[in-house]
Amino acid sequence: MTAVNFLTDTISLTVKTGNTDSGDPSYGAATSVAAKFVKTSMLIRDANGKEITSDSHVFIPRETSVNPEDKVTHDSVTYRILRVLDQIGTVTTLKYKKLLLQRTKV
Repeated sequence: MTAVNFLTDTISLTVKTGNTDSGDPSYGAATSVAAKFVKTSMLIRDANGKEITSDSHVFIPRETSVNPEDKVTHDSVTYRILRVLDQIGTVTTLKYKKLLLQRTKV
């Protein structure tokens, strides 16, 4: 399987560029990224040990620069990144990043 066959979706990745004077995050322009979007949940713990549930996972090319402060948009829904995992595919030898996402409150 090639990346072209696996990464059949497209997401918009918006990178955090800093903070405003009031402390709110500021973001750059969104960039389209080839991805595989999977609607699934996983219970994880944050840095303080609190349980949180990711409601989606997205796989992106390993060379894509991404941080937990960035945002992902798919099908007009915005998600925050809970965790970034660097992985090698279990079925293939594809190398990719797996992002655990949580839908943002509207």
